[in-house]
Order: sequence, then structure tokens, then C-alpha cells
Amino acid sequence: MQVRAITPHFGTEVRSVDVRSLTSKEQETLQKILAERWVVVIRGQSLTPAEQIMFSETLGPLYRMPYIEALPDFPD
Repeated sequence: MQVRAITPHFGTEVRSVDVRSLTSKEQETLQKILAERWVVVIRGQSLTPAEQIMFSETLGPLYRMPYIEALPDFPD
């Protein structure tokens, strides 16, 4: 996993990782980066809706946006 600050104060770009198969240590690292830097950009991912939900849940509880219409089979 390669990590690079986008700006001095917030935002981090993460490369060379497949979010579908994160190790526990990689999950912890991403959680820490998100808590400290607020924005995480992970390039090169091609996820199904189910994979997106699984990955997002590793970062914390999901929040349903009331003004965005969900996909029929994926309300979250």
C-alpha cells in the first residue's frame, strides 16, 4: 500500500491496494488515515455495489443519504 498526502492538512491518496481483499492491518491503516485526514482517495478500483458496501463497512457504519435514490437491490 502506497500512501501520499494530497494537501498538507487533509486528504490522502492510497495506491497499490485492492479494497476487496484488505488485510486487518490495511483496514486499520485506512481507518486511521480517514480519521486523521478526512478524505481518502483510492484509485483503480472496480467494485460491484455489494463490494462497495462491504468495503465501506470496514471504515465505519453506513449512512443512508435521504436525498439520493438507492439501487433497487442495494438500499444502503
